[in-house]
Amino acid sequence: MITLNPEIIRHARRIQMTRRIFSIVAIVLVVAGLVVSFVHPVAGPFMATMGFAVQLRNAMLDAITARAGSSALLRIYDGTRPATGGTATNLLAQLTCNATFAAAASSGVLTLNAISPATSAAATGTATWFRIVQSNGTTHVLDGSVSTVSAGTGDLQLDSTSIVLGGTVAISTATITAGNA
Repeated sequence: MITLNPEIIRHARRIQMTRRIFSIVAIVLVVAGLVVSFVHPVAGPFMATMGFAVQLRNAMLDAITARAGSSALLRIYDGTRPATGGTATNLLAQLTCNATFAAAASSGVLTLNAISPATSAAATGTATWFRIVQSNGTTHVLDGSVSTVSAGTGDLQLDSTSIVLGGTVAISTATITAGNA
């Protein structure tokens, strides 16, 4: 007879439960019209076949608003995007979001309130990725890619990805759409 250590059995059950939990934790967002997938590595790609009720999609989007808080900062960087929330590269511009990040999500769409332009870019460079942090400047909310509108590949699309020191950087509208309808 083989006897297993009860602690090993408990640990194996915790791992199994964690995998079950993570198998349902995945969010697919469409930012500025493009799909961005946030899928836990244990869950895998099967989540793309799941459909979420609009109330769940709205709740996921409203969680972004809650996390962002008042006057969140949208920062645009050059260089290679780090792992989500990792050490940032060269800051090109910082824009301040409205005191109320967004109204409540509706029909799976979160429309951000006005974002103040950066009237004096911090550096010259080519925008490649962005990050939204809380107004304290350190608490991470989300990261995404940047492209031109004509390329159409970025989560954030700008007329030009060339940013010049002291120049103005503006975002006219911003929406985040929850996928998996």
